[in-house]
Amino acid sequence: MISAETVWDIRLARTGVHVLNVLDDHTVVLAIGYGIVDKTRVAGFDLRSHKITWSYPTTAAVRFNAVRLGGRLYFVDDDRVVHCISVRGKPVWAKPLTSNPNPRMTGPSIFAALGRLFVPDDKSVYVVTPDGQIQTYAMDEYVSRSLVQGRHRVFSAISNGPLLVFDDPTQPPTRVSTGLKIAHLSAFGDVVCAVDFGPTYQLQCLDQETLRELWRADLPNEMGAYGSLEQDSENIYVLAQGRALAFNVATGSRLWATDEFTSGAFFKTFGRAAVTRNGHFGLEWRDASSGEVIGLWGKRDGSYASDVVVAGENVLVEVSNSTYRGDGLRLLRVPDVVKQRLSVH
Repeated sequence: MISAETVWDIRLARTGVHVLNVLDDHTVVLAIGYGIVDKTRVAGFDLRSHKITWSYPTTAAVRFNAVRLGGRLYFVDDDRVVHCISVRGKPVWAKPLTSNPNPRMTGPSIFAALGRLFVPDDKSVYVVTPDGQIQTYAMDEYVSRSLVQGRHRVFSAISNGPLLVFDDPTQPPTRVSTGLKIAHLSAFGDVVCAVDFGPTYQLQCLDQETLRELWRADLPNEMGAYGSLEQDSENIYVLAQGRALAFNVATGSRLWATDEFTSGAFFKTFGRAAVTRNGHFGLEWRDASSGEVIGLWGKRDGSYASDVVVAGENVLVEVSNSTYRGDGLRLLRVPDVVKQRLSVH
């Protein structure tokens, strides 16, 4: 087994530290604070000096991602305000997506595709131009927060309903029934895949151009249903609360399954390796095609990994903690044997 080497471990807030974007090998953009005990802000963080290099205050928490277009960053806060700032933290513009946001829902993710920014939230899909013009496509039903870019199209879905297909971001999406009540989506290459809400759970993969079904597979019943999909050029991984299942994208054949995950764990693929979290160790490396555990990264120390990203030749871990130490970041050095797998895409 491969052991991890911790380069450094830094706490930045009592609660709420998220990596929004990796700008380069030594600079990341963070969301800090939920506005309860720590003020909310977006900040640049230097991985070499371990210091915040700039700070941009927000009136509400930013919980998901930021996308980069050229020298600008775009992200959405809990108040449904979309922000545009430079990669050095200088404000460019900020505009509300709606005058009546749903206060019961946390802020959404944002996606860049077809020269636009897409934000699926509540009962609408918002399409934003880089200079801040907002087009609202009201769906009259809740939309899935899962949105993916294909080769020539953007795919979203009515939550527990049909597929939504954008051929042109200046026009409303087309509803396409695939036979599934869609919960989550993924896309890679020429294939788009979906998992449904159940109660009979299924995984379905379609040709992106024709939307013809390539294959469909039954999934085991899972308490809490299936939470997300991860897809690469060869495989698709379906994550439930207690397990992950892997399928070959081309054939639909099931490759492996595991019961070693904890509730709400993640599954991130990097090249031919995957990073997961389980109940006995903070992090583990797996062979993405076989599911074999090839490295365990230390036992739990009162904190847990809420997410991971690759930054240069290292792995940056979002560390969450319910104790006095607070939330922050941990930089782990990637072992050479894993680097070889990461270099193969």
